[in-house]
Amino acid sequence: MAAVWIRVRSELRASARGLIVLVLLVGFTGGIVLAAAAGARRTETAFPRFLSSSHAADAVVSTQADDARPFNALVEPLREVRSAAPIAACVVFVKHARPGQPPDFKTAFPGVVGIDERFMYGIDRPNVLAGRLPNPNRADEAVMNRFLAGTGTLKVGQRVTIDNLFQEPEPRVVPRTLTITGEVVFPNEVVPNSPLDSVPTLYLTPAFARTRGLASTCGGIEVQLKNGADVDAFRASVTQLGAKNKEVTGGATFIQNYHERNANVLRAIRPQALALWLFAAIAGLTSIVVLGQILARQASLGVAEHPALRALGMTRRQLFGAAMARNVLVCAAGAAVGAIVATGASMLMPIGPARLAEPHLGLEFNSVVVGLGAVGFALLLVAVVAVPAWRAAGVAADQREPEGTSRIARAVSDTALPPAASVGISMALEPGRGRTAVPVRSALLGASVAIGTVVAALVFGTSLSHLVSTPSLYGWRWDAIVDTSFGAMTKDQISQFAAVPGIAGVAGGHYGDVTIAGKTVPAVGIDSLKGSVFPRLTEGRATRDANEIVLGTKVAARLHARVGDVIPVLVEQDPARHPMRVVGVGVFPALGRGSFAPTSLGEGVAVSGAAMPDEGGTDAYAFALVRFAPGANEHDVRAKMQKLMAAIPGCVFTCELGSRPEQRRPADISNYARVRRTPLMLAGALGLLSLATLAHTLVSAVTRRRRDLAILKTIGFVRGQVSRLVIWQATTVAVVASVIAVPAGIAAGRWLWRTFATELGVPSPATIPLVAVLVVPAAMVLANVIAAFPARAAGRTHPALVLRSE
Repeated sequence: MAAVWIRVRSELRASARGLIVLVLLVGFTGGIVLAAAAGARRTETAFPRFLSSSHAADAVVSTQADDARPFNALVEPLREVRSAAPIAACVVFVKHARPGQPPDFKTAFPGVVGIDERFMYGIDRPNVLAGRLPNPNRADEAVMNRFLAGTGTLKVGQRVTIDNLFQEPEPRVVPRTLTITGEVVFPNEVVPNSPLDSVPTLYLTPAFARTRGLASTCGGIEVQLKNGADVDAFRASVTQLGAKNKEVTGGATFIQNYHERNANVLRAIRPQALALWLFAAIAGLTSIVVLGQILARQASLGVAEHPALRALGMTRRQLFGAAMARNVLVCAAGAAVGAIVATGASMLMPIGPARLAEPHLGLEFNSVVVGLGAVGFALLLVAVVAVPAWRAAGVAADQREPEGTSRIARAVSDTALPPAASVGISMALEPGRGRTAVPVRSALLGASVAIGTVVAALVFGTSLSHLVSTPSLYGWRWDAIVDTSFGAMTKDQISQFAAVPGIAGVAGGHYGDVTIAGKTVPAVGIDSLKGSVFPRLTEGRATRDANEIVLGTKVAARLHARVGDVIPVLVEQDPARHPMRVVGVGVFPALGRGSFAPTSLGEGVAVSGAAMPDEGGTDAYAFALVRFAPGANEHDVRAKMQKLMAAIPGCVFTCELGSRPEQRRPADISNYARVRRTPLMLAGALGLLSLATLAHTLVSAVTRRRRDLAILKTIGFVRGQVSRLVIWQATTVAVVASVIAVPAGIAAGRWLWRTFATELGVPSPATIPLVAVLVVPAAMVLANVIAAFPARAAGRTHPALVLRSE
């Protein structure tokens, strides 16, 4: 062992600067990989940790009654309830109107207030994005959600006078002076599941409730269930309780299952976490290949000194131990640097909506991912370099190894190619022998893996971008939607749209829910009044009567239902189950209103309007879908529709043409839109790694084969020929790696996209970008650019100096 440590200390002193560079290279490369992995873990666990720290409710119960307190008192004692927090709603005008002036309804926002300190301080404690929570005993303090903060109307720390709407005995407004103490986010606001989840809202204190500053006592009660209690069982208990106490419910009860909401949020956050995991895995694999080559080359640099060391008595195991000890030190130090880099990068994590849910932003050392990951990264590098180090330990300076030959190189040598081309291709495909050997096979493998991954990432990223930017693929098959914020439109009012020139199709619809196989599913009832207007169908046809249903792709898969099957369906507020025939399977955009969970891609069903009528009756609709005729003047059509809409109370026209369909994107699509550039960024990062691999191979070849280059110059090669053979070597590596990697990358990208789209519930073909096909010429150009520098160095080789040193 003494001889080994003497050799190690000698090498450390002789190449201290180079080893420091290696440590930093291993550290920063490993740090990027560990940061991505730790960020992925932090991103995917942020929302569950938020639910735990906030003591999130499992469900909320509300009624149609103006006063929710009597029914709340009946819900709290139910056997499934562990704790509950009654809440109430009010209307506030955040812009104070001067005496004698009417309130500005554009500044009207809902206010939510806990009747006691259980809400916001016990159950559903929000994350504070800025400032602090209000003092529950101060009626003059409040916080706003992130959507109200986004309007720019209020600021944290601002002292503002608002108008509070009263309805006793006549509607009137009363000014209230509040201090906005903070900006918060509740669990339902991380990724909105329904339109109400994204409404700008002011949250008031229990002390404010005690001042009777409410528009009414309408509201509900948030409920935490006992461990093991089922939300569906709780729903049944509440429904039964409401049926016995119709006098205090106003005729109906509503239960929102927060477990379903939470599952949707987790599904929406998953893309960002998966993107980081994918980046960490692929970058880690490519980094191991690239760094392994560099360390392997370092292990073979001492081959020239092996005869002398062998003469002094060192065995092959001792030489191997000395080489591995140096590599272990480099990898261990690099892993430590990587852990520091990853911990520093944790300031940037988590990403996407998960950042809103993160209970503890800032630096984080993840002992499992970063700690064990750093150790694993170092061990993998050590394992990769062990084989070439053992081989190098058994090679003496004058020993000759069997020379590897390449069929391609032999075939090229028989052609009429210039000598520089023939030698350059041979050097690219044949490793050489002895101490001048270059790891060309591992270089080709590394370049192939990197290029193939680049192509796969390009195919996947382009397909994702195509899905996000093509509304028809996620169910948006109309040009505009007329939506009523409150109330409904009659069939006659919608029929007026059909008479507008330039409109080819009109449909009226309702929002609601249905229950299938014990699970609540968001639903829409759609009646085509002119032409055909319906969400995207992947098979079958649209509904025609009240006994037919179209299932979302995920719903159909979950039920194992096919077109033609008959399934029992429980329509909202209807106690009887109705058999309905499945006539189609489709994909839905986000269609929903109020507390109704919107349809989303494969989650949702469509029935006829007669099967799910609006509160106003079978001839009343909550929204209208409008399809323009090809070639119609969209500006004129919108102008004529807006004139008709002026007579419809509570109707807000949202024209979703061109860049506007994102307003009706499903939550999944909205979140994928945020990360659609991530695969392309990954492709760019891997492209840089592949270029680094090629650069390392060329520099190594020029350095290790200085003797061969000197001999070539001696037998007649001029400076230009030596430079060109390096260019040919780089071009050969790029072409061979691309020919192998491009088809494999396209196949892998198509398979990944097909798997992803199937799980998402959106049958969408993969898109092969032109740039994927152009990888081969692009790789050739970049290879020649990179080769320019080592080619120039090779051309300056001085044969006399090199051969004298040999």
